[in-house]
Amino acid sequence: MCLQRLKEAQENSPLSDAPDQGRKKASTPIGDQNLLRLCKKYRTKSSQMMQGGGGSISVWGCMVGGARGPLVIYSGKVDGPAYVKIIEEALPSFIENAFESSNKNWMFLHDNAPLHRSKYTMK
Repeated sequence: MCLQRLKEAQENSPLSDAPDQGRKKASTPIGDQNLLRLCKKYRTKSSQMMQGGGGSISVWGCMVGGARGPLVIYSGKVDGPAYVKIIEEALPSFIENAFESSNKNWMFLHDNAPLHRSKYTMK
């Protein structure tokens, strides 16, 4: 409904591509605010929203090319020692399976999250 209304408004817009009118903008005769209200009015929810219970889990995974490593699920807070333990347990077997033993040309990268660059993790 909203996209159809926007298309009709753009087709019937008094603005044109004439050089003297400046840059063309997608506006409607009834105004942008009214279009927004119209879109919100006919919007339908695609799924029910759920509120979580306040708990948390951490997930760690690795990948290279077409190979996926293990998905490690850790409940509770992950600190430096827990992160290093996850890396020490999950990464070596993945590297052995993903690369040939003669291939030493691989690099471990992280996303620079605070946990990944903590003092404990970096030593």
